[in-house]
Amino acid sequence: SDKINIEKTGVLNLTQKTQILNIGDFCNECGNCTTFCPTNGKPFKDKPKFYLTEKSFNEVENGFMLNNLQNNTVLLHKTNYTISSLSLKENNFIYESKNVKATFSKENFDLKKVEFLNENINEFEFTKAAKMFVLFYAAGNLY
Repeated sequence: SDKINIEKTGVLNLTQKTQILNIGDFCNECGNCTTFCPTNGKPFKDKPKFYLTEKSFNEVENGFMLNNLQNNTVLLHKTNYTISSLSLKENNFIYESKNVKATFSKENFDLKKVEFLNENINEFEFTKAAKMFVLFYAAGNLY
């Protein structure tokens, strides 16, 4: 059957009032930021690392880059050199990875549509997409 079953598996909670991201282009991973960071953790290690240029983003194994392509804002996320994207088109967010293309509502990020791009995949967890949704708005003023 081609019927897709959508299950909510959890809630993404942001518990720290102040959220920090790391600008990879300026980070030498010395650890000095840990001393001054207003939140828990080590920003150079465990905070989302954003790259400001396509060149710097292409040179790393993992990271984020916010890009404007043809008046369309796109958040790219690279994990182990594999890229996924989240873009805002009209009133929907479109999440794409090598295995899935999904449409979410702009208002509350409810999943509206899923298309599996790999015939061997019939299940997908959208935790990364939810985190990208938060970062899409958080990083919106970076550029």
